[in-house]
Amino acid sequence: MKRKKFIQYWSVPTLLFLVACFQIYQVEFEEKSRWKGGGFGMYTTIHPFNDEIWIDDEFVSTKNLSKRDSLELQILTLKVKVHPSKHQIKNLVNWLDIEKDSVKIQIFKPQFDLENSVYTKTLRYETTYKQD
Repeated sequence: MKRKKFIQYWSVPTLLFLVACFQIYQVEFEEKSRWKGGGFGMYTTIHPFNDEIWIDDEFVSTKNLSKRDSLELQILTLKVKVHPSKHQIKNLVNWLDIEKDSVKIQIFKPQFDLENSVYTKTLRYETTYKQD
């Protein structure tokens, strides 16, 4: 009977601890967003929605797009910001209809220094995507 109570009491906290450890591993070693995997890091970082995507040193913007195209681009860029996988980047590059053999993708994270009132951007992710 003691074993059953022990398992009932400790199974959920142990599972939660293992999921959190897996999340920390992915953030530190696989460049995943802290917002993925149950959101264990969502209170420690600014939401990736504020990140900026640059392709070949040009900012990806929704300016001068129709409402429908703007929404599609926002969804694609958010997917890249949250989980910058090769598949997500390929979808974005294809949607932008870039005709180059390879493109440089950079994601910048905003940084705020409240004491000095300074806004800067730091490079969070960078890769070169080669088209098939």
